Amino acid sequence: MRGVFITFEGMDGAGKTTQAAMLASFLRGHNKTVWETREPGGSEIGETLRKIVMEGELDGVTEALLMAAARREHVVRRIHPALVRGEWVVCDRYSDSTFAYQGGGRGVCRKWIAQVMRETEGGASPDLTFYLQADAGSAAQPLLAAGDNFENQENKFYRATESEYKRLAKEHSDRIVAVPAFVANARTRRDREEIAAEIRAIVLERFSEMLQ
Repeated sequence: MRGVFITFEGMDGAGKTTQAAMLASFLRGHNKTVWETREPGGSEIGETLRKIVMEGELDGVTEALLMAAARREHVVRRIHPALVRGEWVVCDRYSDSTFAYQGGGRGVCRKWIAQVMRETEGGASPDLTFYLQADAGSAAQPLLAAGDNFENQENKFYRATESEYKRLAKEHSDRIVAVPAFVANARTRRDREEIAAEIRAIVLERFSEMLQ
């Protein structure tokens, strides 16, 4: 039986890394073997490419190609083998990030990205994606930590990226579940345990037979 592939998406600082780790722990509590990973990265080559992407000032297409190369290695070396073994894969970012950041934020052609992603994924598509939604430029922006190439972008970039995430969530509503990361009309984060409980409830509903 093929394993289950769950991804977490959202703006930098929305809390997806924390929620991915909490879900992985929950699944292990149900005696599931879980491969917890991230993008860009997840493999030796992927981590090297991550460093280049995060620290460099790159053209949007160059950036997308490096992301694709890292993803291909990730899929071939880690994700696909884990799914074949029947394991659960919980990944912090995946292809939706390329559409959002390189497509929305950098303005790279969406159709071209879609073609490249089909080749790099090789059929390893997520079964479920949690989109930690934050209002770029208002709630999330003041709380974002500075430090890498993406976290130092201007507000216009973040607005375009968040807009693309919202488009993806609407277009793929069967797969992508939007979970508010911040309290409505406020600059305060929602309690992480509250968010985690919401996520667990959705996972239990979607995969009830596998978690019994």
